[in-house]
Amino acid sequence: MSDTTKIEEFESEIDFLNFENVDIRRVVKLEGVKVKYLNFYRCLGNINDVLSIIDKSELVELNITECFFEDSSINIENIKINSLILSIANSKGIFEFNNLESIKSLYFFNSEILSVDFSRINKNANVISVINSSHIFSKNWNYISELSNLVRLRLEFQSRFKERLFLNNHKFLKEISLSNFTDIPILDSLTELESLILNNIFKIEYNALNMLFLKNIMIRELHIDNCNLTDIPKNISKLKNLEQLSLSGNKIQKFDYKLLKLKQLRTIYLDNNYISDFVIKNLTKTNLNQLNIEFNNLTKRIKIPEGSNIIINQKGNPFRD
Repeated sequence: MSDTTKIEEFESEIDFLNFENVDIRRVVKLEGVKVKYLNFYRCLGNINDVLSIIDKSELVELNITECFFEDSSINIENIKINSLILSIANSKGIFEFNNLESIKSLYFFNSEILSVDFSRINKNANVISVINSSHIFSKNWNYISELSNLVRLRLEFQSRFKERLFLNNHKFLKEISLSNFTDIPILDSLTELESLILNNIFKIEYNALNMLFLKNIMIRELHIDNCNLTDIPKNISKLKNLEQLSLSGNKIQKFDYKLLKLKQLRTIYLDNNYISDFVIKNLTKTNLNQLNIEFNNLTKRIKIPEGSNIIINQKGNPFRD
């Protein structure tokens, strides 16, 4: 690679600018060039050089993916940015966010980011997506409770997250996906949920879930996987709009046949539980397309009812017939 990366002349305003496999320290600054969408993929250098290349006044989206930076401290202040996407392979610093008033989407993917101060995000910001699959520490996680315009929240940790979040100020929240939490967040006041995904939650409160289902009858997708459930929460059967249900990897012994009366329900995942009996006749009037009941304790095979197109996955059971 030469000492300086040459770049063709640009107009004063461009929509997309992409850098791939480039040492950012060797990129000539584009004086006066305004960019809307700035992407860095597998680049090297100093993260603060990322924003010094261009005029940031019109920046809408910043995407930093699989990059290796020597200095992983970044201060993004007073930029009209809507979307921030970070997947920094070797990041070990602090990301500071100051007055990002227009931010709509914040993504963290597979980064070793150690500290994020969420309180630096303007509390009036219209954050619609927080996706986190990293090892992240923050003293300000519950500042998320102040982001009242949140629509989609996804927090998926690789190790147990012990703090309890309070999501009771989010009248627009439609999608929640949480993984590796000790407790389910406080969700008492939510009423607009359409998708709820809970994976590997250490403590499940049945009463809280049942109340949540009564208030959020628009839920279409529900996953409660690997959460040590011993029973199916009774109010799931009241979710008339439910299309997909996953209860995989729990300790459920009995199936709630009221679920088969849900007219919109198309898919049920019950694999890796302890169910020993499933009444075949209950499948004759269902609208189900797929039932996965693999690796349970069934001793009799479930036969597909005549005239039904349902797909039943049932391998891994101790059949005797």
